[in-house]
Amino acid sequence: MIKIEDMRLILGNAYEEIKKLPDKSVDLIITDPPYDIDTKYTSCMRNDIGKSYHSVIRELSADDLTSGIELSILDDFLRVLKTVNIYIWCNRRQIIPYLDFFVKEHGCNYDILVWIKRTRFRGVAEII
Repeated sequence: MIKIEDMRLILGNAYEEIKKLPDKSVDLIITDPPYDIDTKYTSCMRNDIGKSYHSVIRELSADDLTSGIELSILDDFLRVLKTVNIYIWCNRRQIIPYLDFFVKEHGCNYDILVWIKRTRFRGVAEII
């Protein structure tokens, strides 16, 4: 049984912190990388909801959080993991590159969890 005192959470720039970890030293990676968000302005952005959305996109773009993950870090994921155990939260545009890397290139098994948002209220969702 794993005890909390045996766990270590690392907060920092993942691209830097993962380089410091020894090979085969990690049991599980849980990551929510920046989504590959389409930032194009469209005509639907003219209403209040669209303007609000565009404002959020501008903030995310300013912090470089719209271009997705640098796929080069996936090699380091495999290097540091004892066995491949990764939970990656992503949007549908990112699934194929992840599957290509882990399944096609490295023969990993996978499952997909789908988060179904049944309501427009923020934070209310169901994972199946």
